[in-house]
Amino acid sequence: MEITIEEQVIALTAELHELRTRVYELESRPQRGARDYGPKAEVAMTDEMAWRIRYGDLVGAKVKDIADENGLSRGQVYSVRGMYTFTKVGPNSFEFDDETNEIVAKK
Repeated sequence: MEITIEEQVIALTAELHELRTRVYELESRPQRGARDYGPKAEVAMTDEMAWRIRYGDLVGAKVKDIADENGLSRGQVYSVRGMYTFTKVGPNSFEFDDETNEIVAKK
């Protein structure tokens, strides 16, 4: 049994319609980058925060928790931990002041 040209046109038209529908669905989805670093930063990273992440009280904390609790992006935290940013901040740059419970620059 042979398929007529009319039947082939109908089949191809249906397939074309399905493909157009699929393309429309894909194009209407929100675009995301390859990596999801969570919400954008609400605040800028400071030397003091970088020290806390790398050497202070946040050394053992999860990246997501640090970012969420301090208004930072996960990318900022990863960059500090990986020594890509704030490279001038060393282990002796700051210390905890026991009286005020704050981080202060070493003199």
